[in-house]
Amino acid sequence: MEQSQASRPSSLVNNVFIRSDGCRFAAYEDPFFNWNWDGSAEITFERNIVAYSSQCDSALWTGGAGNVTSNANVWWDSSSPGTLPSDAFFGHSFSAWRASGQDAQSVLADPRFVDAASSDFTLRPNSIAFELGFAPLNISDAGPRCANASHVDC
Repeated sequence: MEQSQASRPSSLVNNVFIRSDGCRFAAYEDPFFNWNWDGSAEITFERNIVAYSSQCDSALWTGGAGNVTSNANVWWDSSSPGTLPSDAFFGHSFSAWRASGQDAQSVLADPRFVDAASSDFTLRPNSIAFELGFAPLNISDAGPRCANASHVDC
């Protein structure tokens, strides 16, 4: 994202963010989320699932936290279940981040994917995400569309 775009308000609601490449891609050496360089962007981040490995990315968010509103999210570090790195949120721990009024209803918990190891990120019916208001994603109609269904690539 260019810096000129960083100041535009963004609402990221009801998404699943997954780092499932086993740290193979060097491009991910930056923090997991690096959208708010100067802290001026208004970012609403709610009812999301973030599943990653701190072995790949220690900090989740960097930049400025000035206008971020974050709540009712499921945070999951597969390399350290139930915890997040001490610098995960703009250089602060999860507890310090919460003490600032952020993520009051969020949890550090396994999102309960059906089979993440096989890239099946469907949520099990007993996922904590549903208790936080996460709505199941209907991906049956996602992806490229073909105008000509008889085409070999359709």
